[in-house]
Amino acid sequence: MPFDQFTVEQFAGDLLPDATLDQHLATCFHRNHMTNGEGGRDPEESRVDYVIDRVNTMGTVWLGLTLGCCQCHSHKFDPISQHDYYSLTAFFNSIDEDGRAGGGAKPYLKYKSPHVQRAIDEAQRVVEARKQVETAAKKQAVEEFEPWLAEQREQVVDGFEPWRILRANLLETVEGTLLTQEDDGTIQASGPNPRQDDYRITASVTANAEATGTRPIQPNEKPPTGVRVSGLRLEIFPHASHTDGKLSRGASGEFILTDVKLQVKRRGQSQVRDIDIASAIADAEKGAKGREYGLVKDTLDDDPRNGWTTETHDATQPHVAVFALAEPLYLADDEELLFVMLHRSTRGDANIGRFRLAVTDQPGPAVRSLDPMPLEELAATDFRVDQPLPAKLRDRLLAQFLSDHGRYQQVKSELDQANRQLAELKRAAGELNVMVLAERKEPRPTHILERGVWDKKGDVVQRRFPVALEKSDPTSANDSTAAETADSLTRLDLARWLVAQDNPLTARVVANHLWQICFGAGLVRTPEDFGLQGELPTHPELLDWLAVELIDCGWDLKHVLRIIVTSDTYRQSSAVAPDMLERDPENRLLDRGSRYRLPSWMIRDAALRDCGL
Repeated sequence: MPFDQFTVEQFAGDLLPDATLDQHLATCFHRNHMTNGEGGRDPEESRVDYVIDRVNTMGTVWLGLTLGCCQCHSHKFDPISQHDYYSLTAFFNSIDEDGRAGGGAKPYLKYKSPHVQRAIDEAQRVVEARKQVETAAKKQAVEEFEPWLAEQREQVVDGFEPWRILRANLLETVEGTLLTQEDDGTIQASGPNPRQDDYRITASVTANAEATGTRPIQPNEKPPTGVRVSGLRLEIFPHASHTDGKLSRGASGEFILTDVKLQVKRRGQSQVRDIDIASAIADAEKGAKGREYGLVKDTLDDDPRNGWTTETHDATQPHVAVFALAEPLYLADDEELLFVMLHRSTRGDANIGRFRLAVTDQPGPAVRSLDPMPLEELAATDFRVDQPLPAKLRDRLLAQFLSDHGRYQQVKSELDQANRQLAELKRAAGELNVMVLAERKEPRPTHILERGVWDKKGDVVQRRFPVALEKSDPTSANDSTAAETADSLTRLDLARWLVAQDNPLTARVVANHLWQICFGAGLVRTPEDFGLQGELPTHPELLDWLAVELIDCGWDLKHVLRIIVTSDTYRQSSAVAPDMLERDPENRLLDRGSRYRLPSWMIRDAALRDCGL
């Protein structure tokens, strides 16, 4: 985009005939200033600050003038007067804003980035591609389901027990409670009754089915060895030896299980490895928030300030909790399970008195619910092997089969990830409120502000370009139409005046900026000040030539940059002779190539480009 068009759209894109959305959005440059949200501040004071910021920015970037010097009063030898200054503010004084801070301060446009939309479209294509792969994988898995189901139907004819009672090899406690296991697998606490205690139950798990349980083995997959464990069940019972026949041995009869841990150890060795428990569910809990006792999931957080318990009035009823492993565990013949129950509540005196442990090899979804497992329901159904199953039961069995199907779960996980990424992009791609420029229906009168104070209003001024630049000022004619012409000027006229061929400053200021980018210092070494207090150009004829070339080439910045970087001056060596270093230490004569540090924004942009960002 040519620099003159860029300037017009930045200043007055909203005023162009049939302005596009992008042209409206370009004016957000002049809303990208500091805002003030200070409580108790008059919004009008902030609005005036914003108008002044725009004028000062225009003066520095486009005109190379320190216009702010005459904000308070005129200076004797300054060609820009205070009247000129506030005539320029009049171009920005009728923006339809109220001075309030915030990202949604009016006027604004709702905008959705096309870059984000392209990212959404690409994510949608990934989702569609993975859906096709998932559909094919599911079709293949369903074909494998039929022989698996036939095998399961044959096996459950004589009954099916999803849970295997753990037979303890060793029962230990930390504080001296005595634990004994009865014939039905129930473990009873007796003897000393400490306020807090940890129970440690070590047990072997024997296989009562295939080593892989009900898990389907994929083609070319080596079946895992060992006894499979996917979940653990804890049952808690009341007993006559407890207080009032309740669940714990404490005075209240209320139990509090603060934490549980599951570990694996080799028989005869002390070293253990922790097993990750993914979730916990119980048939009853006590409502709790934060660091309170009640929720069974809090037994997994290793925090004694919360844990599982039930309502006090329910302390005589048995309860059950099921813990699902994050990944199925396969126990070797010489490995044992170690289940640790921690009673470390700050209240104390709430140790469980009677309980039983069991494990299962069923897939995860079956373990994460207290409902009867699908195979358990199948075993309880009165059916013949050659008859079709009820549709609801068949669907549950298929869901269980798919949940443990390695290939299908891998593909489904990839699809789920793609869907999550798409959802995140859509959430992040909501329409943004982009602050832009827009004119009020009724223009505000613009006053000279005495001493620059926002509420000290002086004479009214009209929109006008500085008198010192009156050669290009359409209101400079000394006739009766001057006031009428000034009254009709807009920001669009201001923008076009900035890049007019007879504007003496803008092209020179821009050419000087380009020279500074290439050489580290401009031909005018005060790029923000082309006025009397700034430095004179070291090569005025060269600056004039570059400015004319910039205008003649249609304000093509790349064209002027190409001229500069292909010149002998730019391409010469930075080596310096001692005599020239003494004569011209700052290289103002351009006798050698410049050596200077790149600004931070150039380093950043170069790094982003090299990284493909």
